[in-house]
Formats: sequence, C-alpha cells, structure tokens
Amino acid sequence: MFSNTLGFNNSSVGYQSLYSNTTGTGNCAFGTQSLYLNTIGTGNNAFGNQSLYSNVSGYQNTAFGHQSMFSNNLGINNSSLGFQSLYSNTTGSRNNAFGNQSLYFNTTGTGNNAFGHRSLYSNSTGYQNTAIGHASMFNNTSGFSNSSLGYQSLYSNTTGTGNTSNGFQSLYSNTTGSNNTAQGYYSLYSNTTGTGNTSNGYQSLYSNTTASNNTSNGYQSLYSNTTGTGNTSNGYQSLYSNTTGNNNTSNGYQSLYSNTIGTGNTSNGYQSLYSNTTGNNNTSNGYQSLYSNTTGFTNSSTGKDSLYFNTIGTGNNAFGYSSLYKNTYGNDNSAFGNGALHETTNGNRNNAFGNYSMYQNITGTDNCSFGAYNLHQNTGGTANNSFGNYSMYNNTDGTRNCAFGDSSLYFNTLGNDNNAFGYQSLYSNNDGNQNNAFGYQSLYSTTTGTGNNAFGYQSLYSNAEGTGNNAFGHQSLYSNTYGTDNNAFGYQSLYSNTIGTGNNAFGSQSLYSNTTGTGNNAFGYQSLYSNTIGTGNNAFGYQSLYSNVDGCQNTAVGNQSLYSNIDGVNNSCVGYFSLYNNTSGYGNNALGFQSLYNNTIGTGNNAIGNYSLFNNIDGFYNCCIGNYGLYNNTDGYENVAIGQESLFTNTLGSNNNVLGYQSMYYNIVGNNNSAIGYQSLYSNSDGSFNNAFGYQSMYNNVSGTGNNAIGYQSLYLNSNGYNNVAIGDQAGYLQYLGNNNTFIGANSGTGATGNALTNVTCIGANSPAIVSDSVILGNSSIQYLYSYQSLTNLSDKRDKTNIRKSNLGLNFILNLNPVDYNLKPRDSNVFSDKIHHGLIAQDLQQTIHDMGIQFGGFVEFNDKDLLAINYQELFAPIINSIKELDKKNKQLQKQINLFTLISHILLLFLLHSFSL
Repeated sequence: MFSNTLGFNNSSVGYQSLYSNTTGTGNCAFGTQSLYLNTIGTGNNAFGNQSLYSNVSGYQNTAFGHQSMFSNNLGINNSSLGFQSLYSNTTGSRNNAFGNQSLYFNTTGTGNNAFGHRSLYSNSTGYQNTAIGHASMFNNTSGFSNSSLGYQSLYSNTTGTGNTSNGFQSLYSNTTGSNNTAQGYYSLYSNTTGTGNTSNGYQSLYSNTTASNNTSNGYQSLYSNTTGTGNTSNGYQSLYSNTTGNNNTSNGYQSLYSNTIGTGNTSNGYQSLYSNTTGNNNTSNGYQSLYSNTTGFTNSSTGKDSLYFNTIGTGNNAFGYSSLYKNTYGNDNSAFGNGALHETTNGNRNNAFGNYSMYQNITGTDNCSFGAYNLHQNTGGTANNSFGNYSMYNNTDGTRNCAFGDSSLYFNTLGNDNNAFGYQSLYSNNDGNQNNAFGYQSLYSTTTGTGNNAFGYQSLYSNAEGTGNNAFGHQSLYSNTYGTDNNAFGYQSLYSNTIGTGNNAFGSQSLYSNTTGTGNNAFGYQSLYSNTIGTGNNAFGYQSLYSNVDGCQNTAVGNQSLYSNIDGVNNSCVGYFSLYNNTSGYGNNALGFQSLYNNTIGTGNNAIGNYSLFNNIDGFYNCCIGNYGLYNNTDGYENVAIGQESLFTNTLGSNNNVLGYQSMYYNIVGNNNSAIGYQSLYSNSDGSFNNAFGYQSMYNNVSGTGNNAIGYQSLYLNSNGYNNVAIGDQAGYLQYLGNNNTFIGANSGTGATGNALTNVTCIGANSPAIVSDSVILGNSSIQYLYSYQSLTNLSDKRDKTNIRKSNLGLNFILNLNPVDYNLKPRDSNVFSDKIHHGLIAQDLQQTIHDMGIQFGGFVEFNDKDLLAINYQELFAPIINSIKELDKKNKQLQKQINLFTLISHILLLFLLHSFSL
C-alpha cells in the first residue's frame, strides 16, 4: 500500500501488494505485487503473487493463484482460481475461471465459466461459455454460449456457438459447428462443422464430421455416421453402420445396426431392423423386429420377431410378437397381434389385427382380420374380412367373406361372399355362399345355405340349407331350417317357420307361428301371428290376421284387421279393426275403420268406408262404399250401398242397391230396393221393390213397395203407398198412402190433400193431383194442348154397364152461361193476359141444382176446395141439343113446305082469277 492516500478498509499482505493504491477501498491483496497497479479499484480480492497485477480501476474481482487475472485493468466481477487463470483478461467482466491457465487468453470476453486446467485456454472474446474439465474448449476463441463438461470436451472448438458437450473428448474435433449436444466418452468426437446434433453415450456419433440434426443415445450409437442428417438413435450400437443415411430413428440394442444409406427408417427394440442396409421408410418396434430386412421399404413392425424374415417385402405393417414372422417378399400386409400372419411368406395386401389372426396364412391376399385367432387356418383364401376373436377361424380357401364378431363364420372353410356381423353369426357355415348375417348367433346353424340375409339377435338361427331368406330383427326366422325365399323384418318375425317358402313378415312377431305356410305377407306387430300352414295371405297392420291358422289368400291392411280369422279364405280388408271377428267367412273385401267388424261367416261381401257393414255376421255378397254404410246389417245379402250411413239400419234386407248419404238409412228388412241420392228412401224399413233416384227421394217411405221416384224429394212423404211413379223434383211430394199414381214433372201431384189418391196421373210441372182415377196434364199456366192427332177415348160397350139414354139436352145447354176470363192462380195476384172462353164451375153447379139434375162433367176435388168442369161430358148434352134442334128444324121445315105449297096454290088461284 505504498501509494495509499485516502483508501480505507484495504488489506495487503506481500511485497509491493496494493503498491499503487491511492483511494481504492475494501480491497484485499495477499502475495507479492498482488493488485500492484490498483489505484482506485474497490472490492477486489487478490490471492497470489502478481494476482490482479495490472488492475487499475476494476472492482469486485476475485483472483486466486500466481498471476491470476494478471492483465486485468477495467474488468469487474471476475473470479479466477489457479495459476495464470484469466491471465490476459483486461476488460472482460463476470468471468469465472477455476484451474491453471483457465481462460488464459481471455481479454474482453464476459460471462464465461472455465473449470479445469487450461479450460477455455484460447478464449479471447467469446462470451457466456461454460467449460468444465482439463483443456475443455481449449481452442475456443470467439465462440459463445457453449457448454462443455469432460476432459478435452469441445477441445477444438474455435467459433462454434450453442454447443453442449459432456464426456471425455466429446465434441473433441468440433471447430465451427453450432448447437450440438454431446454426452458421453468420445461422443461426437469427429464432428467439425456439423450443427444441431445430439449424442448421448460412449462414442455415439463418433465419426460424424459435417452432418447436422442427428440425435444418438447409447454406446456407439450412430458410430459410423459421417454426413447423414436428421437421424435419431437410442441404444447400444443403434444405427452403428449408418454413414450417409438420413432421417432414421433407432431405439434399442443394435437397432438398425447394419443400415448404411437407408433413409426414413424407425426402429425400436433389440436388433430391430438389424440387417437393414438400403431399405427406406421402415418402422420396427420390438425385439428383432424386421431383423432380416435388407432392402425392403415402407414396412412397419412392432413386437418381438415381427417381420423377422422379411428381406425385400415392402409396405408391410406388423404389430405383435412374431407377427408376419415368415414374410420374406410379401407386400402391403398389416399384422397387429402376437403371431398374426405368422406363416405368410408371399401373401399380399393382408390385414390381420389380433393375436394369431391369420396365423396359417401362406399365399392368401387381400384379407382383413381383426381379433384373436380369426382367419387362423386361412391358407389361400383371398379378399376376406374378419373382425372378432375366432371369427372365420377354420377358413382355408373361402374368398370375399366378411365376418364381424367373436366366432363369426367360425367353421367356414370354402364358403364365398358371406358377410357375418355379430357373435357366432354364421357360426356353422361350411361352404354356403352369398349369406349376410348381422347379429348375435344370426344364421348360426347354416351349413350350405346360400343367399340368406339375417339381421338381428339369433335371426335365422336354425337355418341349415334354406336359401334366399331375409331376416331382420331379434330371432326373426329363428326356427327356419329349409325354408327358402322368406323375408322377415321385426322381433321374432316368422319365428317358428321351418320349411315355409316365399313368406314376407314385417313387424314384431309377424307370422310368428308359421311353420310350412308359403307365399304369405305380414306387415305389422303380430300380424298373421297364429298362421301355421295358411298360404297366400297378406296382412298389413298391428295384429292383422292375428288368429289365422290355415286360411288362404286373405289380405288385411290395418291394425287388427281380420284379427279373428282362422280358416277364412280370399278375404281382403283395409282399415283398423276391419273384418275383426271374421273366422271362416270367405271372399270378403273390407276397406275402412272397423268395416265388416263383426262378420264371422259371411262371404262375398265388399265394404269400403269406416264402420261399413260393421255388424254383418253371416250376410253374403253385400257391397258397401261409405262410412257406416250397412252398419247394422247382420244377415242381409246381395245389397249394394254407396254413401255414408247408407242402409245404416239394414239387418235382414237383401238385394237392395243404394247410392247417396244416408240413403235407405232405416231399412231393416226391405228387399230389392234401389235408392240413389242423398237420404233417398231414408225411412224405408220393410218396403221392397222401390226405386228412388234423387236427393231425399221417397224420404219417408216405410213399407211402401213397387214405387219409382226420380228427382229431388220425389214421393218425399210416401210411407206405405205402392206402385207409384214420380219423375221430377218433388214430384208426388205430398203423397202419403196413395197407390198406382204417376207423377211426371217438377212438383207434379202437389195439389193433393187427401194423401191417399189412387190411379192418378199428373204430367207437367206443378200439375196438381186432385182426385183419384184422374189424369192431369199441366198446370194453370198451360194455355195450349197441342196434338197432331185427336184424343181418342175408350168407349167399348164391353167396358160399360147401366147403359141408358141421356135426358140432358137443349134445355140444359140453354141454361149454361158461357163467359170470357183471364186465368189467375189462387195464390197469386198476377193473372194471364190471354182471354179464355168457358164456363164457371160454380155457375154450372147452380144450374144443376136449379134444374135438379145430375151432370158428370161437374167435378169437386179435395172436399170442394177445388171445382172443375169436364168439358168432354158436355158432348152428350150438346148432341142431344143438336138432335132436338134438328127435330124442331125438320118440323118447321114441314110447316114451311106446307105453307109454301098453300102459298103457291093461293097464288095460282089468284092469278087464275085475275085472268078471268
């Protein structure tokens, strides 16, 4: 402290230690000339002769050892331990050097750590390096961010950066290579400029020089690699022989040991891909997997001895102990599971997943198996797909089969084109072809049957030799043995069928009891449930034809339609509950809800419409179209009812034909009637042989028979009248009990008030029926009656009695009072412009009364409400009048002749007198 002036808290021990210090404080100097040139530096510690000798203003440095940090001038926060450690440092800061001449040439480098004799010896400006070990990073000058641990590790590195070496002479030859990691004795020993390499293990990547991005872990792993890049090796001598091969990955003792130039290979396991030399893109996982492979490429193996004998085969995948064990040159195979495809030598494009699946396969191609022991015995079968333990276990040469499920197609040997999905599906099949089974034990017993399709638990379970069957649903066609061409869709559909053929069942338990019945179609829950031997039946709907046993050629559409039918044949029904109670009736057709519901033995009936022929029991050959038509018919036969509620009440009536809403609604026992029109013959109960055409025609007819009505409300009120004819709207409307009447024209016969007229003929619109045994032509508006022929009246003497001379004559005629008048209907104030000539009936009535005579031409209708004159009856009195006048004329003529004679005589007499 020779020069010290203001410095304080300094300690110096040794000749000229802290010699130049003036104001520096907190310094410790131990040794000759330690901190010799320090003047203002503070917080420095120097232990050893000439340690920190040149320090002037540097502070917080610590130097232990002779001439350690000798040249330091301005550097701060440095630590050095060892002879001449950090000797050349001038301004470098935050360096740590432990070992003789460690960081010897460092001048400005900062943040370096050197531990070991001459470690980082040549470093001058390099920074943030860490070197641990004798002469580790000895030649590093400006390289930075390197870490080395071990004798002469990274020894030759000069400017390389980001390297990490751990182990004796690891990365020894590296000069400018960067971002390398070496762990282990001689690891990456020969690397010079290679970058991004990682080696872990004795002599791992030993020969690597310029190759980059390699990773090796294990004794001599990637030992021979020179320029190969992107390789990864893990395990003793893994990728040992690799020189220029790229992008290889090996994990395991001597895995990829012989590989030289092969690229893109991955091996995991003891001696996996051991013999590979030039093969590319192979993957092996497991003890000696792909052991013999030399040039084969794109293979993958996982498991001990998998693809063991493969040499040139390509595109193979093996996962599992000894999978594809004997494969030599087979291509594109995939084996997953212990012993899978074990015996295959040259089979191609096989896929086996599961322990010992396709174990015996030799030359078979294009097979797929998933499950333990499936396709186990296959030798030459091709294009098979097997999924599930023991599926297709015994297959040898069968082709194009698909099995999904444990033990599916278990006994198949030669069968082709089969598909089995489900546990033990197609279990017993031997050489049957083109079968499809989906579900637990579906088609379980089939041996030689072909072309069957089973979908569902135990569907077609008992089938042995039956062909062309389709079963969809739990236990559908369960008992079928030899039946062919059946279709069953639904739970236990066609369950009991044994040899029945050509049946179709759609719905749970449809055709459940069928054994030998053929050609049946059942659609719906329990449709045709009880059928055993019935044939040619069609059932569509819930429990349709449920009770049918041996009935044939029946068709039922709708829930519980033909439900009770047992042996009835040739019936057809469409609608819920239609023909529900039919047992043995045959030839019936029902369409509509509960149509022919109660029919039991009735035959040949046709019912269309809800509740049509609802109560029919044994009525036959009836035809009904319309809701509720013939609803109550029980025994009536050969009726035709078209229209809602037509013949609704009919029970025993037969041979009736109706068309229209509620036509013949109340008919009970009436027969041989025809009604067309809304509510025509509506009230008829026991009337027969009636014909009604038109809206409400013969509406109130009850027991009237032999009537014919055509037109709106024609014969509307007729109840018991018979043999009436009405044509026209409301023709004969008011007739109630009348018989043998004829009404032609709208509203004809409407004038009747007695409602019991007989033998009346009314022709023309509004022509009134006035009195029985009459003919009325037209109404009061009729002005002319035209005819090219005269009216001829019957006047045969044989049709007359009480014949006597008429006394009515001139006196009667002279008492008549002819008048002119205009017609005016009684119910109207409008009268006709036409002038008519005739008599007034009331005047004639008075004349008859005054003369005290009877005259047939005077007519009183409807209790004298209407008076009329039969002008034809005037012919006889007029003839008598003419006779009387003729007689008088003759008498007068005689008198005139006599008078003339007398006059002539008198004249002659006078003339004679004058001449005298």
